[in-house]
Amino acid sequence: MKQKLILVIVCLAFGLNAELGDYVPGEMLIQFKNELRGSINITKQAGIALTGILTIDELNRQWQVTEIKKVILDPNPDELAQQMGLDLLYLFTFPKTTNIEQIIAAYEMSPDAKYACPNAIYRIERTPNDPRYPTQWHLPNIFCPQAWDISTGDTTVVTAIVDMGVDYTHEDLQDNFWINSAEDINHNRRFDPLPPPDGDLDGFDQDNNGYVDDVIGYDFVNGDPDPMPDTPADDHGTHCFGIATAATDNNIGVASVAWNVKGMNLKCGNNSGIYLFPAIAAIYYAADNGAWVISMSYGSYRSQNIAESTALAYAWERGLVECGGAGNDNVQTPHFPSGYSWVISVAASNPHNMKADFSNYGQSIDVCAPGVSIWSTLPLNRYAPYDGTSMACPGAAGVAALIKAAFPTITNAECTTRIFQSCDSMPDPLYRQGLLGYGKVNAAKAVLQPIRCNLQVVNYRINDQTGNNNGIPDPGETVGLIIT
Repeated sequence: MKQKLILVIVCLAFGLNAELGDYVPGEMLIQFKNELRGSINITKQAGIALTGILTIDELNRQWQVTEIKKVILDPNPDELAQQMGLDLLYLFTFPKTTNIEQIIAAYEMSPDAKYACPNAIYRIERTPNDPRYPTQWHLPNIFCPQAWDISTGDTTVVTAIVDMGVDYTHEDLQDNFWINSAEDINHNRRFDPLPPPDGDLDGFDQDNNGYVDDVIGYDFVNGDPDPMPDTPADDHGTHCFGIATAATDNNIGVASVAWNVKGMNLKCGNNSGIYLFPAIAAIYYAADNGAWVISMSYGSYRSQNIAESTALAYAWERGLVECGGAGNDNVQTPHFPSGYSWVISVAASNPHNMKADFSNYGQSIDVCAPGVSIWSTLPLNRYAPYDGTSMACPGAAGVAALIKAAFPTITNAECTTRIFQSCDSMPDPLYRQGLLGYGKVNAAKAVLQPIRCNLQVVNYRINDQTGNNNGIPDPGETVGLIIT
């Protein structure tokens, strides 16, 4: 059935922060108190704009206000607008050389002003200065620049990368590791694998969590606090970590989805694969040590494993969001751990917003994220593009971290729902068949403040004039659905 939409109005409200000094010179917004409604009369005397309010006009003469504009021109604002005082909001113009901070301070002292503020200029589509950012097509593809205008993450939000270890000396990663302060003996917010006083290996479990000297995470394979990959070839974890949590806007390397969040370094395997026993231990560790989202870029087609599912259920009940790579075999077979109902199963998309040719698909998929030629970090201060749902998974985890930074009180269930509901549709026929989940993640829509919409469907009709014109969509007809 063809659908013909007559009228759609979409309003997006971005909650943005202006940097100090990012405002129009000589312009100020001021809202008068509600009791002045009906008393404001804009006139001009000797080139000075006046309001008819004595205290304000004294300031206007002092600061040489040249023009006053009402922000809301509607002569009959609705009740909600009046309750919020939007009809009492005005733009004052001063000589451009005047000190706007002093002006605002003076007007805010007036008993007739509710507040005053500069006419701020908000930067749009914030672009980080990382030199390899231009190669990272996936970040603008999921609208990260627009999301960064709203949230650049928060250092209290922690991602847990369950993988084969991360090179914690990497130039573009070392600033974004989660730090277990109790075990950071030399207090330099780094993991130094040396005895005190130069390092953190004192052999004691200061925080009594069962893991000795776990400053940035743990090596669950070898049972020690040093989660460095066994060899530079074991680069999968370092690459995934960089996608979610590389240090961003630091003039080094690449940008990450989540910008300022921190990451746990949880080593659970090597180039042979991720081992179940250490992975389960790492999941429990992440849940008990403050992680918000777990990224699991591994899996298999075996049946569900009770030990693994119990660990992930525990992490979910402890409030963690969980993301898993859907697999790279272009099949519909359920893949675990991404196949568990409470884990976000992430398929890979390409630059054309189609399913990547290698990516799994099917009823078990929840979302898609870019997974083709994704530039990120490698051991020994290297960088390279990799393909896979392994790359898509930490991208989705990064979106979950941005959401938590924007909405600190959000729950894992609410965050997961927000990711789903903010996804974009995809042109891939598999999406229309319901085999690519909710579509491609959209970071900007995910972190938008909730908006209010007054649209109502008041009428609709079927146009089947090319058929039998009975107003009913009969089999074989091409019809239009007209919505008012």
